[in-house]
Amino acid sequence: MDVNPKDLTIIATGDIGAKPNLFVWNANSLEVLQHFTAPLMKGIGCLSFTPSGLRLVGVDVNMDTKNEGFAIFDISTPKKGVLLAKCNRGTDRITEVVCKDENTIGSCGAKHFGVWSYDEGKKMINSKKSSI
Repeated sequence: MDVNPKDLTIIATGDIGAKPNLFVWNANSLEVLQHFTAPLMKGIGCLSFTPSGLRLVGVDVNMDTKNEGFAIFDISTPKKGVLLAKCNRGTDRITEVVCKDENTIGSCGAKHFGVWSYDEGKKMINSKKSSI
């Protein structure tokens, strides 16, 4: 779960399960603003809004190396969110993600620290990971 830094009434949550849902909703009215069906596998492990509140980063709980379990979503248009990019996150257990800016994300977990960058031109995510 994460709270939008620009609008504290906007919350992002995700399910656990084979085909988890990711929701962005208004905490006051309970209106669903965005809904992504099965964007990641086996469950949404952590979420983080970018500082502008216009993008959302999600990481799944799947430990399969073939899985693209790191994703960035554009949520700037209500009801028309877009998956911008996904990438393989490897087998490291990621327990937290934090967005430094719109294109730079930090991740940490069990024996893991990573810095991820989103290349808007190529629509891809690049990573620099370190095993601790």
